[in-house]
Amino acid sequence: MVVLDVSAITQFTDYFVLMTGEVDQHLRAICAHIEASLKTQGERPHHIEGRHHLQWILMDYIDVVVHLFLPSSREFYDLESLWGEAKPVRLKLLKAPSSSTSARSKTPKAPRRAAKSVKHPQ
Repeated sequence: MVVLDVSAITQFTDYFVLMTGEVDQHLRAICAHIEASLKTQGERPHHIEGRHHLQWILMDYIDVVVHLFLPSSREFYDLESLWGEAKPVRLKLLKAPSSSTSARSKTPKAPRRAAKSVKHPQ
C-alpha cells in the first residue's frame, strides 16, 4: 500500500491510496472491506467506478481517493510516477483493538476540510 499526499498539486482530493490485489476476487474483497469499514464510521463513497471490470477500481471519498489495481494495471498506469511530485505518507499501523476496547475510542477521526466535504444521505 502506498499513500500519497497530493494536496499541494491538485484541488480535487488530498490523498491517493494505491493498493494491489493479486486477482479480481481479491480486488472485490478489498473494495467491499474498505466500503463496509468506512460505512461503520459514517463515511460513504462519493463515487466508485471499475467494480465490474476489476482491473482498476477507484473509490472516491472526496478527501481521499483509493485506487485498487491488478498488478498489470498498476504497472501500466504507474500513478506513483505520474504523480511523482506528491509526498509519500508514512502510516503508523494500529493494532486491532481488543474485544473490550473500541477502535473508535483509540483512533481520533481527522477533521474534514469544509471546502471538500459532502454529506451523503443515509
